[in-house]
Amino acid sequence: MATVHTDDDRSAFSGRLREGYEEMLRRVQVGQVRGLVAWHPDRLHRSPVELERFITIVEACGAGVATVQGGEYDLSTASGRMSARIVGAVARGESEHKSERLRAKMRELKRDGKLTGGGKRPYGYEADRLTVREYEAAIVREITRRVLGGESLLSLGRDLNKRGIPAATAGPWGLASTSRLLRSKRIAGLRDLDGKDVAAPWPAIITLREHRQLLTLLARNSRAGTRSQRSYLLTGGLIRCAGPHVVDARHPDGICGAAMIGRPINHRPTYGCAKDRGGCNKVWVSAARVDEVVRDAVVKLVDSPGLARRLQRSGGKDADRVLDAITRQEERLREVESDYAHGDLERAEYRRLREQANARLEELRAGFKPTPTIDFGPESPLGIAWDSLSLGRRRAVLDALIAEVKIAPVGVMGGSKFDEDRVSLRWKV
Repeated sequence: MATVHTDDDRSAFSGRLREGYEEMLRRVQVGQVRGLVAWHPDRLHRSPVELERFITIVEACGAGVATVQGGEYDLSTASGRMSARIVGAVARGESEHKSERLRAKMRELKRDGKLTGGGKRPYGYEADRLTVREYEAAIVREITRRVLGGESLLSLGRDLNKRGIPAATAGPWGLASTSRLLRSKRIAGLRDLDGKDVAAPWPAIITLREHRQLLTLLARNSRAGTRSQRSYLLTGGLIRCAGPHVVDARHPDGICGAAMIGRPINHRPTYGCAKDRGGCNKVWVSAARVDEVVRDAVVKLVDSPGLARRLQRSGGKDADRVLDAITRQEERLREVESDYAHGDLERAEYRRLREQANARLEELRAGFKPTPTIDFGPESPLGIAWDSLSLGRRRAVLDALIAEVKIAPVGVMGGSKFDEDRVSLRWKV
């Protein structure tokens, strides 16, 4: 009984795993196959290493080999094996020459500012790959703003899927598809030429500055957006305890200052300074009431005029300085790699310099804070949109504006169980 093994769109030259080919060899090894038939020898293998493995397996099992274009291969004789090796070497050479010609043609097209390649239509552009598809471009800009504003990729994907907006593959948004889109040079109007970013013939959807910020943000945290779904608005270090504490080296002002957690108390969401998290265990407060106070304060600020200018002043120049330093450090790392590749560095020195460069790069990325952006304001009031926003998007707005929310204990301000004066906000702008 004949069995057909196929590996669609898997070149023998590429080196990628070919499941059909591997299954065929397995069946040969266990004695289930008496003979093999292929269209041409290069459909079986184009790598000398792969050919030698093939010869060893087939010779040991005594299976016959025949090809439509190349005739029979008698791998049981030295001359037959030599013929197979010669044909394999010729096929390998032809593939390498073809690959070189294609790469040279691609470089020529890129230098002339022309389009290259085929494949699927890139997200944000029409089928001609030059014209911007405005509806998708608006989504790209929205995603960019929200990620730079601090929202996670996971939260973004949930929101886009809930709104019924298809991803580039026409399927749902996921971490991989969102990250791939945001890292793309194309949406910034760039393309790669000999390892360098050059201007592309298509228009950009986002600015070069936004592109640099995105790459830095995603490189800093390769797991960006993978954290579990948030259940409390202010946890994660934003809300802190302002209760009394024994004066010591960690609390010189006698204030606790510990990050508060979210925990249900009597089935009611509550923020608390938990002892098992290093807190004083003296300050607990209704999460709903605190969230309401914070929301009102943020809405009042966002829906007032002039916020965009204040945001730009608060983070624009600092972000640019850090980005410039990151770019210089990345160039330094490339120089180290190049010097080692050209034999100008010994392995030990190369490792030392690479570790130093990477450590400095990590330090710079850790200190990078994107220029905050807010999609709301007088013309698009946050007060109207707030209830419809996901928890992740609400938090992104808060992270752009608030440095810290402090909760004072009962009786210190106002004396009641809950008093708005117990909540104090320290703004970033």
